[in-house]
Amino acid sequence: MRKGIIIVIILSLVLGAGVGYTIAPREVIEGVDPVFHPQQIDQLEDLIAELEANNTLLQGQVADLNDTIALLESQLDIRLINISFSKTEHTRGVFIDLIEGANEAVYVMVMALTADELADSLIAAHIIAG
Repeated sequence: MRKGIIIVIILSLVLGAGVGYTIAPREVIEGVDPVFHPQQIDQLEDLIAELEANNTLLQGQVADLNDTIALLESQLDIRLINISFSKTEHTRGVFIDLIEGANEAVYVMVMALTADELADSLIAAHIIAG
């Protein structure tokens, strides 16, 4: 009978240790004991509040940057109006008409500007806009 009681006690201890091991938390936060003390809980709550405040601040900065991007994109109203090659077209006349008819700005990309008429037209447009 005594032998049976000892076996039951040993089995109970083994079973209890096994159950405790399987339901115990697997991950332990570095520097924090598995048993949380009120002070540690307060520190973690403070850390959570700080991270939430930083998150809110960062979300505001992202929103501001998105607004800036939208504003810059709205200012990118660049349109290709014409392409002209002097070997095959009357380029001077085409450009002079476009420059003189411009309402806001003139952007020109040229390799070399050798026609005085074009230079004079661009200078006049700059003086008028300036």
